[in-house]
Amino acid sequence: MVTFRQNIQFVFLLLLAIDLLSAQNSVSLEEAIEMSKANHPRLKIAIAEIKRTQSSRYEAWELAPTSFSYSWGQLNGEIRNDKGFEFNQEIGSLIAPYYKNVLVNKKVASGEYYRDIVEKEVVAEVKRAWSYYLFTRQQLDIIREQSFLVEQLNRNEDIKYKKGSITLFEKNVSDAYASDLHNKLFQATEDLKVAATRLQWACYSDKAIVPSDTGIVLLPVSSVKKNSSDVHLEYLKSITEQKKILLQIERSKFFPEFSVGYVRQNILPLKGLHSWMVGVSFPLFFSAQLSRVKQARIDLFIQQTHEEMNARELQHKQVELEADLARQRENIRYYKTTTMPEAELLLNDVRLQLESGNIDIAKIIQTLGGVLSIKKSFIETIYLYNVAVLETELYK
Repeated sequence: MVTFRQNIQFVFLLLLAIDLLSAQNSVSLEEAIEMSKANHPRLKIAIAEIKRTQSSRYEAWELAPTSFSYSWGQLNGEIRNDKGFEFNQEIGSLIAPYYKNVLVNKKVASGEYYRDIVEKEVVAEVKRAWSYYLFTRQQLDIIREQSFLVEQLNRNEDIKYKKGSITLFEKNVSDAYASDLHNKLFQATEDLKVAATRLQWACYSDKAIVPSDTGIVLLPVSSVKKNSSDVHLEYLKSITEQKKILLQIERSKFFPEFSVGYVRQNILPLKGLHSWMVGVSFPLFFSAQLSRVKQARIDLFIQQTHEEMNARELQHKQVELEADLARQRENIRYYKTTTMPEAELLLNDVRLQLESGNIDIAKIIQTLGGVLSIKKSFIETIYLYNVAVLETELYK
C-alpha cells in the first residue's frame, strides 16, 4: 500500500525535476514578451498585411491596356494599297486615381493601428499566462508547505496511537485530512503543468518557458493616464476615413474620362499622313452610379455609428477595469495588513504544538485548513489584480 509519505516524496522528486528544468530554460517577463513578439503568427500576419497594402499603391494609377490596330486596303482612296496603324490609350478619370491613392494611405494607417492593437493583445496574453503560472506555482508551494506539517502530524499520531494515547477516530481524522491534502497537491501539480504549457504557447516557443523568478509579483500600473484607448479609437477612425474615401471615389465617376490616340496612314499617292486624337467620355445615364453612391453613403453612416458605439464601449470598459483594479488593490492591502500576519501566527502556533507534542488534532486540522484557505485567497487576489492591470493596459 502506498503511504502518504511515499506520495509526498514522489511529488517532491517531480518538483525537483521541474526545478532543474526551470534552471535551464528560465526567462524574465521582458524576454518572454520579446519572444512572443518575434514568433506570434497574428503579429506576423498584421505586419504582412501592411506590406501587402503598401504594394497595392501603384494600382491607383493603373491605365487601361493600350490598343493598337493595323489597316490595309482601300481605306480612303481608289487605290487598294493604302496602309495605316492606330494607337489608342484610355486615360480614364483624373480625379478617381487621386482618391484611390488616398484610400491606400488610409488602409496602410489602419493596418498600422491594427498591428499595434495585436501587439498589445500579444503582450497581454503573455502577461496573463505569466501571472497564471506564478499563481499555480505559489499555490503548489503553499500546499507543499502544509504537506510537511501534515506529514509530521501523521508521524506523531502514529506513535501516539500505538501507545494508546489517542483513539482510532482521532487518527482517522488526521489520515482523512492528509488524503484530502494529497489530492489538492496532485491537482495543484497538474495546474502547474497546464500553466507551463499555456505560457509556452503564449510565447510560441519550441521549448518550455519558465519564469526566472517564481515569487509573488505585482505587475506595475502604467503611469500614463488616458480617457480611452488611442490605438483602438484611431483604428476605428481610420476605418471611417476609408468609407469616406470610398464615397468620394464613387462620386468621382460622374466626372468625364479622357483618352488619347495616334493615327498614321499611307493614302496613295500620299504617304506619312498622321494625326492625334483626344477623346472625352461621360455618363449620360446616372441611375446605376447614383445607386452606388447611395450605398457608399449608407456604408459611411453605418461605420460612423459603429465607431461611436465602440468608443462608448471602450469608455465603459475602462471605468469597469479601474473599479476592479481599485477593488483588488484594496483586497491586497487588507490581506497584507490583517489576514496574512494572522495566518502566519496560526501557522507558527501549529509548528510549536507539533514540536512540543501537545497536539489537539481537531484544532490543528481546523487551523491548517483556515491558513490554507487564507493563503490561497491571497495569491488568487494577486492574480486577479495582475489580470486587472494587464486588462487596463490593453484598453489604454
